[in-house]
Amino acid sequence: MDEGSKKLNQLNAEKDACEAKVATLQADAAATQKLKEETEFEVEQNKKKLVRAKKLLDGLADETTRWQEEVKHLKFQSG
Repeated sequence: MDEGSKKLNQLNAEKDACEAKVATLQADAAATQKLKEETEFEVEQNKKKLVRAKKLLDGLADETTRWQEEVKHLKFQSG
């Protein structure tokens, strides 16, 4: 085998190793992108839950005020 063939084989081996590394990096990038999208979806879902929880708490606070006023009214009526 002459020197040129050895060099060509070495370069082909390096190319194959680089292609394998690229494939691994692409798979990692795809997995990371999927995780990012899932995390963003979860964040949006949690934001929506927080908005609903705040509305519920605000509604319950209003009910507390209303009930306190009703109790005062009933105490006033009863004597």
